[in-house]
Amino acid sequence: MLMNLKEELINKIELIEDESLLKELHLILDTELQAEKEYPLTKAEIAAVEEGMADYKAGRTYGNNEATEKLKRWLKK
Repeated sequence: MLMNLKEELINKIELIEDESLLKELHLILDTELQAEKEYPLTKAEIAAVEEGMADYKAGRTYGNNEATEKLKRWLKK
């Protein structure tokens, strides 16, 4: 099934003459392949994630509306 899908996509791509569409497809594929790579976190990023998880476990969270309002105020600064 997967090979059939890949072959079908390859066949369709071979028929495309629109360079801008091909560039967009290329960008999509590059973006997807980059997303699959492992991203090493820095010590600061790991600490921030751990802090966030501890906040979550302790119930220090915001609802969606409250978080949206806080973000709006922060962006205005």
